[in-house]
Amino acid sequence: MCNFGMTSRQLDMDEVLAQWDQLLERLGEGIQRLHIGPGGSFFTDAEVPAAVRVAVIRRLARLPFLRAVGMETRAPFVTEQKLEEVVSALPPSVERLTLGFGLECVSDLPRLVCINKGYGPTEILRTLDIMRTVESRHAGLTIAFEAYVMLKPIFMSEQEAIGEALQTIDWVLRHGGETAVLFLNTVKENTLQAVLAGPLEKPSSICYRPPFLRSAIEVLLQLPDEWREKTVVLGPQSAMPAHQLPKSCALCSWPLNGALVAHNLYRDPAVLHGAAAIVCPCKDEWEQELGADSETLVARATRGIEWLESEARSWGTTRAPVTLH
Repeated sequence: MCNFGMTSRQLDMDEVLAQWDQLLERLGEGIQRLHIGPGGSFFTDAEVPAAVRVAVIRRLARLPFLRAVGMETRAPFVTEQKLEEVVSALPPSVERLTLGFGLECVSDLPRLVCINKGYGPTEILRTLDIMRTVESRHAGLTIAFEAYVMLKPIFMSEQEAIGEALQTIDWVLRHGGETAVLFLNTVKENTLQAVLAGPLEKPSSICYRPPFLRSAIEVLLQLPDEWREKTVVLGPQSAMPAHQLPKSCALCSWPLNGALVAHNLYRDPAVLHGAAAIVCPCKDEWEQELGADSETLVARATRGIEWLESEARSWGTTRAPVTLH
């Protein structure tokens, strides 16, 4: 679903640090919290070399009031040595370091097949052990984690997507996550997801449509109060343009989006209940979608992979066949 490869031009270290210096200048000295989104994985050397990683962190010393730093990374690439290097480079003013992991789905089938994530809960738990080890050596510093939860990967029905998001948020917060970040899926160009959402003729059961905005509100309303207060909603806000956004209609798009933003700011469930009560044409469509009889995810994913493989052959690209169990 992500097309980070669209920005694949390799910059040398001097270019990266020059751009970083310019950004820090625009932020100003008074900033207290900073999240580094590398458009990929901060601890993956092929994306952010070790020398760049440490130099980027050291330059934060120009922010005298900085208290909290966050960064996105794939969990398997976090090693004790890499994390220690980053922690040691932090300015002494920083009291909290947060690592963000893209778990997406806690269940194996959607995570490994629909998303092709490549890692999951086991790797995150291993990384949490590393974080605790490094944290124990640095008095006054807390090393926390947050995890990103995908609402509606390809091949999943609307109801399945809501249920999987609830399970994943529950796993993240039960294992001590600082925040669960519910990402509403969007369609970006040059992705397999865009192919499934595009005009090519395909079985209707594998055509991709982004989730309804109402599904995000439903996830929040079904969460226990304690979990809802630790969950934020993101997705459409991205530097990468999307061609299809979460579904709504002209009557409800502004109040539903507004309710999600208000939730992020105030955590007031009354706003969500008010948004859920809005009557509009797409509410009827959403309710029909939730109640629709549907074949199993295994059947849909198998059919979708077979169709994609067939299309790939027509483009002159081949790969080994996939069997789902």
